[in-house]
Amino acid sequence: MILELDEDIRYSPFAQPVCTARDTSYNPSGLKIHMYTYGHNNTELNDNRGVGILRYGTMQIDKLDARGGPYFSVFDREGRVNMRAGDSGGGAISYEYGSRYVVGVVSHAINGITYFTSVGHHFEQICTHTGVC
Repeated sequence: MILELDEDIRYSPFAQPVCTARDTSYNPSGLKIHMYTYGHNNTELNDNRGVGILRYGTMQIDKLDARGGPYFSVFDREGRVNMRAGDSGGGAISYEYGSRYVVGVVSHAINGITYFTSVGHHFEQICTHTGVC
């Protein structure tokens, strides 16, 4: 999600600028990403403990959508990170290119596989509609 703010943000260890991935070359297989979400922190949807807590995890990009679509799948080699209800829209950040880049946004999970929408795949639309180019 890209927001226009009324005031400038003061940078701190908890608030840092990020760049927008310009194309899908920012999504290579094996790239380590950092996921930030506010989803449900429990497997039971009726258990509201942990709701509203920023969740964080490190994963790797598995592969791009074989159909040339806008998605890439991710995996966690250690099996500690998985998507929960409400995680959709959370960002995937890469630190691999000398700056921080938003490379994906949590989209959905099917059969335990998590899919992110590639920000680079949609760069032209983002640039046209927001001016973030």
